[in-house]
Amino acid sequence: HWLHERLANTNAEYRMHFADHVYRHFFNGGLLTPQASISRIQRRAGQIETAIIAESARWGDAKRSKPLTRQDWQNEINRIVNNYLPTRTDVVLNQFKSVGWYPDVNPPTFNQQGGWVQQGFSLQISGSGGTMHYTLDGSDPRLPGGALTAGRAKSYTGSITLNASTPVKARMLSGTTWSALNEAVFAVGPVAESLRIS
Repeated sequence: HWLHERLANTNAEYRMHFADHVYRHFFNGGLLTPQASISRIQRRAGQIETAIIAESARWGDAKRSKPLTRQDWQNEINRIVNNYLPTRTDVVLNQFKSVGWYPDVNPPTFNQQGGWVQQGFSLQISGSGGTMHYTLDGSDPRLPGGALTAGRAKSYTGSITLNASTPVKARMLSGTTWSALNEAVFAVGPVAESLRIS
């Protein structure tokens, strides 16, 4: 409720900043994607499984005819992993869209979401519903207030050849509505072979 009131009463910059964080965590292997959430809960459940066996005898109460057991615990974990988490990210994203916290314009996507690539890698950006703008210097294609970052942002017209390590940031612009930011860092060349830590 507090966050809803705060975002409803603030300007577009806060909402865009919020949308950027949502995209970072809801897509491309982010912290709140279904697979990341499922892995996290399975890891935590594995850490406490032995304790669950010992504690299951205490789960019953006077209102229950039968105490909860380790199988009840496993059934609940299975329900969360198989039924709840696979759809939860989309549900929450749609809730954000319905109250105006996340734009209806989808961000552009990359043919590879960053990481190590060979020199001469052909980066392809795809999307629909507007004009794709990107930068290769770490700046945001969108300035505060919604203007295009003049001199830095480029409109995407075809594949981009990467010959050096490059931060790529891209947004879709539809009318006056910007998408959330998709960003990735591409490491070009024999990074592992040249890396030294001292």
